[in-house]
Amino acid sequence: MNSFNKYSVILIGSVLSLLVSCSGSEKKNPEIQLPSSGEQRSEMPILVQFEDDLEYDVKTLMATFATGTEGKDRRLDREYAKFPILVGTGARAKELELEGTVTRRVSWSRSERKEVLISIEGNKLTHNCGLGITDRTVSFSDPGKKPFRSVRLYFQSTGVRDTPRTGAAWVLGLGTYLLYPLVYTGFIVEKMDCGLVVEG
Repeated sequence: MNSFNKYSVILIGSVLSLLVSCSGSEKKNPEIQLPSSGEQRSEMPILVQFEDDLEYDVKTLMATFATGTEGKDRRLDREYAKFPILVGTGARAKELELEGTVTRRVSWSRSERKEVLISIEGNKLTHNCGLGITDRTVSFSDPGKKPFRSVRLYFQSTGVRDTPRTGAAWVLGLGTYLLYPLVYTGFIVEKMDCGLVVEG
């Protein structure tokens, strides 16, 4: 087999592996109403950020900001997500959708990933986080001091191997003399799950 055919097979295998992994995309949970500690707080903007200081790779996480009215002056601005993100009254947009992959390198040989899909529309929130929502509004001593409400995203390991992504890492490793998994993913890719902490 010549060099061209070899790399063609590797490329096709990589694409097929990625397609298989993408075909199992997770659906969003039912829509919920974001809590608030008073009528005035319900109009406050929402700050979206991470709960912890761990290093996450969000290079493929996209943020879509929606402004205007459907059917009139509706406008969608899509860009790579940069945290923290403010959405709501007085912010860039009143609607936000986050979609893409969050990854975390655990060691030289292992990484974790989660396909994230979160949308905020006014006081409505939908998400695909299996760890659910923790409401800390009641325990928040003086919410009036903060000029915004908060949605914080956190992740936990599941210990479940992401077989398609692990396979893709090995295939790409064979085509790059193991440089791809050593630099980017490690040789084992596992799934993470996410949860949300909200304060009204």
